[in-house]
Amino acid sequence: MKLNLRKAQLSDLDYLVELRDITMRDYLIEVGGNTTREAYERNIMWKFEEAAQIIQVDGEDAGFWRVVFEEDKNRYYLDLIQVHPKFKGKSVGGTLIRDLINQAHKEGKGLALSVWKINVAARRLYEKLGFEVYGEDGDEWLLEYKNAALN
Repeated sequence: MKLNLRKAQLSDLDYLVELRDITMRDYLIEVGGNTTREAYERNIMWKFEEAAQIIQVDGEDAGFWRVVFEEDKNRYYLDLIQVHPKFKGKSVGGTLIRDLINQAHKEGKGLALSVWKINVAARRLYEKLGFEVYGEDGDEWLLEYKNAALN
């Protein structure tokens, strides 16, 4: 399996809206979130130019990945990872997150993310990869990589 990230383009918008609906609709409904196309587009377009990437598996679009660097906290923040169900169980997310952990460690940067409290499977994956809960914000757990650089 060849895993690749490519810069997202505006021409990917329809794919990303469909992906968000497939991967997030049930969670959004459960937390009272908005499932309109406009709401999806607002989420997708946040930091789009700066950080939005398409996950590809063997050249096929497989998901959405967005990582931002928080200067004030000297850390990377994994804002979003969505893997199309067709590619679930192939360690796509785990591989990308491990690569990000290695990058942060190599650069001496921290690494954090958040996950909805109802997304137990994702939290389990993050904890297995070395993240620990350090707080909460409404419907989300806040997690930080336990071996990341601390400032």
